[in-house]
Amino acid sequence: MLHKPYKDIWFKLTLAKGGVYAIDVVETTTPLPYATDDAGAEMADELKKAGKITLAINFSVGSAKIGASSQSAIEDVAAMLKREPNLCIWLEGHTDNSAVELADTGLALGRAHAVYEALVKAKIKPGRLKCKGKGSNHPIGDTKTEDGRARNRRVEIMVNG
Repeated sequence: MLHKPYKDIWFKLTLAKGGVYAIDVVETTTPLPYATDDAGAEMADELKKAGKITLAINFSVGSAKIGASSQSAIEDVAAMLKREPNLCIWLEGHTDNSAVELADTGLALGRAHAVYEALVKAKIKPGRLKCKGKGSNHPIGDTKTEDGRARNRRVEIMVNG
């Protein structure tokens, strides 16, 4: 495994039939922490640099409900949007590859919409926010482990326009 800030790259070497080796490479990312007094500025800078941000919002299997432990992530996004009043964003929901969630774009869209509703409640104008669901087709975590699947149940922010 290679470890870089907010990213791990895993390598798995497997001996196949006939003495041939196969290598699997999985890259995982970790949501960026924005626990500073000026989280909105940090988040805006990262969004401008990277083009997207993975929010540290935890969703249970089969759920689009935002837990209380994820409220600070919503507050950080709201702070960023208040700081950048012309910024419009996409909220892109994702699911894991479990049998319950496999290719469930409806649940993914529900997760994005839950963040949308929380931001509107935080006084962000609805016209600045758009939602889409991507299902389980774009994992960031190892789909074979519970921790990896949990990381895949997420919402990402991208600049709209």
